[in-house]
Amino acid sequence: VEGIEEALERLGRLRQAPAAAETLAELRVALGNRSAHVVARAAQLAGELELEALTPDLVAAFERFLQNPVKSDPQCVAKTAAVEALHRLAASEPGVFLRGIAYV
Repeated sequence: VEGIEEALERLGRLRQAPAAAETLAELRVALGNRSAHVVARAAQLAGELELEALTPDLVAAFERFLQNPVKSDPQCVAKTAAVEALHRLAASEPGVFLRGIAYV
């Protein structure tokens, strides 16, 4: 199992070759990671690279980190990054945004 540091380093290298076919697959895996920081970084890259194909993965990550949020994402880095990426992608996901507004 890959550690958080290695996952973050690999995500940093994706910026070097954003058009590579592996980028989408690697970001999809990273968005499913247990670490809120890895998911946050992957979400940020998905938004920056405008990868609309990752919209369902961003929604799933947001929803996943709403489960037991104090333990899974206490600083809200994953949830915030996922919503920011969805906003940047102009995703039509009103349910996510409404749950985000109501979340405290």
